[in-house]
Amino acid sequence: MKYFLEHNDKKYSDKDLIDAFYQLGIKRGDILCVHTELFNFGIPLLSRNEFLQTILNCFFEVIGKEGTLIMPTFTYSFCKNEVYDKINSKTKIGALNEYFRKQTGVKRTTILYFLLL
Repeated sequence: MKYFLEHNDKKYSDKDLIDAFYQLGIKRGDILCVHTELFNFGIPLLSRNEFLQTILNCFFEVIGKEGTLIMPTFTYSFCKNEVYDKINSKTKIGALNEYFRKQTGVKRTTILYFLLL
């Protein structure tokens, strides 16, 4: 157990997040489409990458290898007449989404206006 977040003078651990996922009814093998807003989450107690990895680890601890984690990775390149590169175009909608995009084994869709991992 490690504390990764502080909110309203209370520290939260990875176990707390995993327990919250179970309380939401999330279980092994589930397919989750996750949109995040980490600025409202609290104050990270870990380095940026360790904080983001902890959140991903918690999701996968609950859904397991049988589950699927989906996150939007919109680049808005289509709206700006920019070239879209499936491998290298960064997502514009969140640190966790961009961090997840770079993980080994993650696959990105090619639909320009609805990019998902």
